[in-house]
Amino acid sequence: MDYLAEAGKVAYRGLIYETPGFLEYWSNATPIDELANLPISSRPAKRRKGGFEGLRAIPWVFSWMQCRAIIPSWYGIGAAIDSFCTSRADGIETLRGMYERWSFFNALVQNVQLDLAKADMDIAALYAGLVNDSTLRESIFARIRAEHERACDYICRITRQESLLENVPVIQRSIERRNPYVDPLNFIQVSLLPKLRSLPSEADERTALLEAVLSTINGIAAGMKTTG
Repeated sequence: MDYLAEAGKVAYRGLIYETPGFLEYWSNATPIDELANLPISSRPAKRRKGGFEGLRAIPWVFSWMQCRAIIPSWYGIGAAIDSFCTSRADGIETLRGMYERWSFFNALVQNVQLDLAKADMDIAALYAGLVNDSTLRESIFARIRAEHERACDYICRITRQESLLENVPVIQRSIERRNPYVDPLNFIQVSLLPKLRSLPSEADERTALLEAVLSTINGIAAGMKTTG
């Protein structure tokens, strides 16, 4: 478990802290700045410090939930499992045994599986399109998509499933049925964000646009059943 934790941390920090331009990507590809206008907390989304050090945990997760990437809950686990399985021939069988006999690891895998299933890389790609720098956009989103695919594959192999949440069909069907109602809200939000961001702060139409964006944020949070 220590090996997995360290390998996962290295992969996660490699993307978030060590990738040039990641802060710019996140600021553009999620509605993090718009979230600050929601009356849901007594504290601001960010502390006075700049960068990631000044960010509070809930807005960080909330912003990634909105764009349907949800990377705080799963990014790095695919890399960790891949490293573990590369280092030993019985890697997958060892992890299967841990999943079947250790309640902590079982719960961890189930939680990761749930958020991998909630994530939607096609929707997340639309938000990535809000990043103006095409090189930055393509390089970072390619890493996110690839890690999502790798994590999904390994979780299915460990749990002996053909698809995510096959072993929890009620939740699987719930996600499948609610997505058609949440997806349009994402389409609306991703079309409104560049319009809102292009307006000066004193523009008359800014208030109406901001209210529309905040309505989509509330709707997506309700549909996804979480804010972060």
